[in-house]
Amino acid sequence: MKKIILLIAIITTICLGSTYLVKQSGFYYPSHSKIDLIPILTKPILTTADYQIILEQTGIYQPIVDQLQQTPSFVARMLEFQKEYYDPINIVKTNMSIITRWDQFLIAGKRQKVFELAPYQNGDIFLTKSTYTFNWRHGHAGIVVDAANGYVLESFSPGSVSRLQKAENWEYYTTFKMLRPVGKTNAFLDDVAANAIATLSGIPYNILAFKHSKKPPNITHCAHIIWQAYIPFKMNIDSNRGLFVSPQDIAKSDLLEPLQVFGFDPNTTW
Repeated sequence: MKKIILLIAIITTICLGSTYLVKQSGFYYPSHSKIDLIPILTKPILTTADYQIILEQTGIYQPIVDQLQQTPSFVARMLEFQKEYYDPINIVKTNMSIITRWDQFLIAGKRQKVFELAPYQNGDIFLTKSTYTFNWRHGHAGIVVDAANGYVLESFSPGSVSRLQKAENWEYYTTFKMLRPVGKTNAFLDDVAANAIATLSGIPYNILAFKHSKKPPNITHCAHIIWQAYIPFKMNIDSNRGLFVSPQDIAKSDLLEPLQVFGFDPNTTW
């Protein structure tokens, strides 16, 4: 009975908020005209203004820019990010299930990659808002747990269990955001990833997986499993500290910093 009441509450929230959420969601196309980035990218030292322009032109934030700047392919990689950021795509709304849909880029009925992932590492969080139910863009989330081999831990859909998925699958989403905990060492993030694989794999999906349940939980969903991955390390990445955690709640956490966006407005959290 308690679960039924909770489910009704969720659906009510979805229905009441759906009009607002739909208006505020969807695909973001860059509002600034495309420019020649080479004069900026070839500077020995970038200014705050330069980083802002690069972000507006590519969706890549300063930490990744600084990382790539140390590689010989820096300019070429950034120009490719810019090209993909500005390339038009035909978004087709397709059915994922009876009630859930997702936006895809299709050519002749075949799903296409939309963008290239920036360099990622263990502990990084992937978000998309390309999936929605009853017009509520709840989105989807995953956490990088094996960056060396390109794997993300995800809890995907009813009837499935949490498992490793290829990171490159995220390049098919029409919206994408990558986040990383602020100020944490690589060793810390490696520990988070290793613990997530050991304790959070093979857990049945259930949208009624609320926080503060069994640890490790006996049910989970996409945002819940990411929140749970960081809890043993004394990090609560749910921005509103509510009973239920969503991808949007994680996107708004001030414990995380953005690294890359595609189809998201870089000046907003969700």
